[in-house]
Amino acid sequence: MKRLPVFFFILLIISFSSAFLGADITATYEPDPHLVFTTGNSPFDSSDFIAHLGTLTFQSSENTFFSPYLIDLNMNNHFTVIGPTTWNPDKEDQDTSGCIVAVIQYNGIKQITNIWGNGGRDYQPLLETNGNLKTSRIVSDFYLLSDQPASVFIQGSSYRLISGSLGTFNAGATTNNGQNITKSLFYIKINSQTLPSNGSAPYPAIPINTNIAAPIPYPGKPDPVGYLFSIISEEYFDVENAIGLNPTKVGTARLVLCNPCASTSYGVDVKFTDSNNGTDFSLGLDGSKSVYTIGYSLRFQSSDVKVTNPIPWDNLHEGINDQNIYVTGIDATKAELAPSGDYSDTITVTITPKDTH
Repeated sequence: MKRLPVFFFILLIISFSSAFLGADITATYEPDPHLVFTTGNSPFDSSDFIAHLGTLTFQSSENTFFSPYLIDLNMNNHFTVIGPTTWNPDKEDQDTSGCIVAVIQYNGIKQITNIWGNGGRDYQPLLETNGNLKTSRIVSDFYLLSDQPASVFIQGSSYRLISGSLGTFNAGATTNNGQNITKSLFYIKINSQTLPSNGSAPYPAIPINTNIAAPIPYPGKPDPVGYLFSIISEEYFDVENAIGLNPTKVGTARLVLCNPCASTSYGVDVKFTDSNNGTDFSLGLDGSKSVYTIGYSLRFQSSDVKVTNPIPWDNLHEGINDQNIYVTGIDATKAELAPSGDYSDTITVTITPKDTH
């Protein structure tokens, strides 16, 4: 029986500030809307059993950054899930354990850090490296990592968290090499947090993921094929990195392919639509295109996006598939003449699985 077409809509919001003064550091956090267990990929081992929780991104206006930290941790460093295992396939609810880890990326370096949680400290370094990291961007992806290998778990099954709290956190950095944390550590605002001027903790604290109450699937063959689509957006980008032919990343398209057949090739068509139904993409002052706009080009799958024209995304594999979205083609003169303020655009992204055409 032929399945009906499936469409997924998500808003991609891209923006930049026309004034970058001083070495300001900002942070964004994007929790994963679809928790799915899968096998590991670099820097994990292929035998690891993991579920992505969310992405924390630090951005500095200059090529300077000292020691990113998690602060005010309100989470456990161990968890327990229940579900079927190969130990005893006839028993549905068996306990397995794990922990929360972070994968840190900067300057081409990628490493795993275990998250202590409520381990007796108010702060935890995401990197053990001291001194200036000489980068303007650090990305930390949080995962559930099972103590047991993926071979213990059964595809097509779901697993529930029964102990351990993901909880909340704040973020910070140091003003120097971090040797005196109590004097050099300062808070960094995440998303729309309020950051008190007296240096106290921002609020509200950031939940690592609120979807953990639902069962977490491990995609397999028993269920029909499914597509889970989401956009992981960057809150801001540096306009200087998108001048002319230079591309700068503004988001990641994430598609989770569940329960594919081994003999079938899977793909989707991705279509980008401007919020004003225009024929070109442009950033508007304070979100409005009636005062001042800056034109740009959107790039996906190494192709410049034409408004409403679908771009194929082929060769999807089971589990998580990621493709970066870039902004480029900004006119330097147009950007320099822009009135001070925040510029943004809202784009609707639509995917259509090819087997529904």
